[in-house]
Amino acid sequence: MPYVVAAIVAVGLLCFIDLVLTVGVIGRLREHTQLLAQGAGAPIPFKDMTLPVGASPPPYSASTIDGRHVSLSAQRGPTVVGFFMPGCDACEEEIPEYLRYAAELPDGQADVWAFVIADEDDDEAAEVKAQQLATGARVIRETDKGPAMAAFAVRAFPAFCVVSEDRAVTATAGRVADLPKPSGAPADNRHHAATGL
Repeated sequence: MPYVVAAIVAVGLLCFIDLVLTVGVIGRLREHTQLLAQGAGAPIPFKDMTLPVGASPPPYSASTIDGRHVSLSAQRGPTVVGFFMPGCDACEEEIPEYLRYAAELPDGQADVWAFVIADEDDDEAAEVKAQQLATGARVIRETDKGPAMAAFAVRAFPAFCVVSEDRAVTATAGRVADLPKPSGAPADNRHHAATGL
């Protein structure tokens, strides 16, 4: 009988400790939720997430998913470069905006590149994204160790850069709405990040 009483007391004590720890975890989760909610409306600065404005990526060339050769040094005008990753909700939201932006450019797809960055285990999801982007951009598939990631110093997704004909970055953004307005496009509420295209 004393063993049964001791076991009941031990189980009760463990349940009490578990309850105290659970209440503490719930309190911490509430604090984190409040902090996240307070910061949700604040814009996240895009500084240092790609090459800065004024910098020049090294010479870069690649083959698109449809076998075309692209090269920054061969571009006749500004090139808009976007970086997307499978499983990135923000990337998913920006794809339609990126395609709309591409459609407003004078040379359309010729001036718009989309990098889909994924490892081999994400191959199926990467292919879906690549095909979606191929309707309005020249799509290049790479891994996160690929030369484009290094050339543009990309450290966040999605990421967008405008590169001039002489290979200087003229604008960077984490949202398409923050890219400079293409010249000749109808006016809208886009926020200018640098001089226009």
